[in-house]
Amino acid sequence: MSEKATVLIVEDEEDVLQINARMLRRRGYTVLTASSVKDCLDVLSKTTPDMLILDIMLPDGSGYD
Repeated sequence: MSEKATVLIVEDEEDVLQINARMLRRRGYTVLTASSVKDCLDVLSKTTPDMLILDIMLPDGSGYD
């Protein structure tokens, strides 16, 4: 059985973050979460996820950056 990908979700709305994380975990993905650009950069300094799901408008910057 192959291992599923690790996904990093960056979203500042807690309800949206939790719903999406729960959905992906139920499908067997390893899910990491962050609620700001700073949190995202902290996670990325420790690991390299297979995929990022980014909110564009974050409290401390843009998902585009």
